[in-house]
Amino acid sequence: TWLNSDLIRAWPLSIRFRDPNYFSLAKVEPMKSKPNIFRISQKLAGEDRFTAYWHYILSSYPSVGQSILDEVALSAGLTKTRFISAIDHPIGDQKNRPDFEIEGDEYNIVFEHKIFSELGEQQLERYLKLVSMRSKKTYLAFVSARNHKLDDAVLSNPLYIQPCGEAEHFTWQVLGPRLKRERSGLVKEFLQYMEMEGLLSMPWAGLGDPFVDSKA
Repeated sequence: TWLNSDLIRAWPLSIRFRDPNYFSLAKVEPMKSKPNIFRISQKLAGEDRFTAYWHYILSSYPSVGQSILDEVALSAGLTKTRFISAIDHPIGDQKNRPDFEIEGDEYNIVFEHKIFSELGEQQLERYLKLVSMRSKKTYLAFVSARNHKLDDAVLSNPLYIQPCGEAEHFTWQVLGPRLKRERSGLVKEFLQYMEMEGLLSMPWAGLGDPFVDSKA
């Protein structure tokens, strides 16, 4: 059954999310309208608010989106692809809603974001199942401000991507500094915000960075 996407979006949210067939019948892509930083709710919880800001930066400055996509792709051993868009909380299902997605020309990458909190039960396993159902090649990446020990079932899944080497997932301390190449004052302020939130590496000369260096 195919339904008009404009009609679907006109349905009340209570109907859309109460109907278990909504996502399968509607086949509606998440809306990709450019975000407005002044409309981001301050009532959002910390990780969701950070993701909203991250979405705004990558959407407003495609060069930053391309830089982040290149960093993740090269670190994971993927070929580079052109950045198309960023999506805040892409459509999943009623119980699973990943934080973020980067749409590339040849493949997409879905991201789960953590600041300092723990992963939910079987969270990455559930998201891997979601991306495996996509018609377009889609990978899953996990980004956190601290190190997590992940299950072998996640690490061995070909759709889960991680940095080459011993790290089991990406960190904000590695991805954040990629924004320094952008000269925009707003991006620089966002980097200051990341630093205040403890998401950037500290220059501990000679000691290494315990967030990203297992030998530190």
